[in-house]
Amino acid sequence: MSGDTVEDDEIAAVQVDDDTKATLKKVKHVGKDVFLYPINTKYDPIILNEDNPGRILGKAIHVGFDM
Repeated sequence: MSGDTVEDDEIAAVQVDDDTKATLKKVKHVGKDVFLYPINTKYDPIILNEDNPGRILGKAIHVGFDM
């Protein structure tokens, strides 16, 4: 997982499994794994590890949305 410059509880843009699209998720490092938690609780977390690779593209500076 490249780009591991994002700290726990920060939101990052992440490409999962060589997908061409990115997703914004809250990051939590647990050992060698990186857990990606969605803001929308209707979705499940994604775990990045050797079997499910991903790439952190960068940290989100501002995220805004209406609910």
